[in-house]
Amino acid sequence: MSGLNLAGRAGKWSAENWKKALFGWLVFAVAAMTLGGVVGHVQMVDSQFASGETAKAMQLIESANFKRPSTEVVLIQSPRLKAGTPGFISAIAGVVQTLAGQKDVGTSRTRS
Repeated sequence: MSGLNLAGRAGKWSAENWKKALFGWLVFAVAAMTLGGVVGHVQMVDSQFASGETAKAMQLIESANFKRPSTEVVLIQSPRLKAGTPGFISAIAGVVQTLAGQKDVGTSRTRS
């Protein structure tokens, strides 16, 4: 047995004492989950996931406490109508009118 390294000796012991090894790992897993639940967690901010210049920029934005705008957009397309035709413009005006009455809806830019 002296010719085996640490991993070899641990593997040999685990094979010979598989019940002890199995239940030992189960006890360890339950204890780790219980301890993790008691300690809790801290939610990471976006800048902690990034690296380099991106992380620096995100940290500056977070420290300035800017209100983050929604990233939702509306895409209007038609297989029959071309952009700029009266029917298409009317459809756009209808969508704009409907959304204008909604809370927290703003306009940015349009593409045709």
